[in-house]
Amino acid sequence: MKFVTKNQKVFKIVPENKTTYGASLRKSMKNEVSSVMTDDELDTLPWYIIEDSITFISAKATCSDNDKYDEKTGMDVVAAKLDKKNHEQMAKNYERALRNMNSAMRKLEDLCDKHLKKAKAIRKDLINYYGWEE
Repeated sequence: MKFVTKNQKVFKIVPENKTTYGASLRKSMKNEVSSVMTDDELDTLPWYIIEDSITFISAKATCSDNDKYDEKTGMDVVAAKLDKKNHEQMAKNYERALRNMNSAMRKLEDLCDKHLKKAKAIRKDLINYYGWEE
């Protein structure tokens, strides 16, 4: 058994059972969104995007009994699985944020319409009952 660190991933290689394990830190969503959004836009994001927590993801690859174990191939497969898991998790969090933000946007639109209608009604009353002119 041996450990190898490569491209910010840690691999545990166990040739005896033809298995390679790997772990890496989950990539930061905060850094990604900060690179494309304004400060005002960032202020509207849900906490789970802004407050990154240190989270590890893990994966393993086991060589088939019919195949010859190759350390490099095992590490490549595990690295790909780690990247896949990371992208799936990020997509899941972005999708969750989109659902929440779309819901919030619909409610904000309703509130905006409500207040515009109220203001219009008050304006109409001011004109009709008090002869108010703008």
